[in-house]
Amino acid sequence: MEAEQNTIDQHYTDRTTRAITFLAKVISFIFHPFILPLYGILILFFGNTFLSIIYQKIKINIVLLAAISTIIIPAVTIFLLYKINVIKSLTLSTRADRVIPLLIVAIGYMLCSYYLTGNNILHILNQLLWAAVISVVVCLIINFFWKISLHMTAMGGMIAFIIFLNFHNYGYTPGMIYLFIAGAGALATSRLYLQKHNFWQVLAGFCCGYFITTLILTHY
Repeated sequence: MEAEQNTIDQHYTDRTTRAITFLAKVISFIFHPFILPLYGILILFFGNTFLSIIYQKIKINIVLLAAISTIIIPAVTIFLLYKINVIKSLTLSTRADRVIPLLIVAIGYMLCSYYLTGNNILHILNQLLWAAVISVVVCLIINFFWKISLHMTAMGGMIAFIIFLNFHNYGYTPGMIYLFIAGAGALATSRLYLQKHNFWQVLAGFCCGYFITTLILTHY
């Protein structure tokens, strides 16, 4: 009887563990570092901000450009690198796997920024892109010595961007501040639960993204 009860308990424990692991992976995907800057662009164009009034066609073109250059091209590149055994994992779980994809993402952000150069109305979007470029470059340098959390770097930058919008009269999206702060907590917990990083790597990633983005937005 006791053995049967232990078997039942183990069964439910395994199910709970699988469910929590699945949830942590879903959260990590929703707040993937390649996707988070695109959320910033979407908020800027379709949220309660001063850029929501520009022509729909312009907004869609920029969103598509950003999606192609910072999500689709890096994703395809990662898949091809995996297929030819240049990287070991699609999730870039090792420091060596991260180098080429990070370079490609940085180039993608720079291409987007180049497209927007000279447009004063979209200057804040250009600032966001350059903040992303510098964050990626800093993470790439750190990556040679230490596995800093890219997820939390992107999340820190995202929160800094939304706070800047609200406190410098570019928009009013307080709900987004609360949403992404909650998301940051869930994301940090997920990365720790999945044992992708330790506490200091998660904290360092968030601080890196937050302070670099704040610096670029306030001084560039």
